[in-house]
Amino acid sequence: MFRSILAGVIGYLAMALAIMVLFTGAFLALGADRAFQPGTFDTAPSWLAVWGIASIAASLLGGFICAKLAAPSSKAPVGLAVAVVILGLVTAFANASRPDPGPRDANLSTLEAGAKAIQPAWTVWAQPAIGALGVLAGARLGRKTVPARA
Repeated sequence: MFRSILAGVIGYLAMALAIMVLFTGAFLALGADRAFQPGTFDTAPSWLAVWGIASIAASLLGGFICAKLAAPSSKAPVGLAVAVVILGLVTAFANASRPDPGPRDANLSTLEAGAKAIQPAWTVWAQPAIGALGVLAGARLGRKTVPARA
């Protein structure tokens, strides 16, 4: 049981770290002018593409790591997927009542950009499903065994 919980926690931490690294790198590569619509904190289509790719990659990684660390018969990846859905829904409800961040300044830090970014509503509600499906797919990849050579 402890091994399954630890596998889920480490899988989640791997997802969080991957998201932080991928989003920070993408923002530094794109810059504020390509990540946001002009003068606002509304995300641009280029950022939505990054968001989708990073979300899928991070959830696949988290599920893969969780499955590799858990016992073969463990339901840890399912637990991780459920946790991703619950935390994603909590985040979606919290984002529903965010105040307008106002106009975007020219000198914008990565942390400020992340805190003030306004994603389209559909992305906030799709994130829990994308994350859970990615975790389960990553777990499936992590559980595949390579046949031994004779």
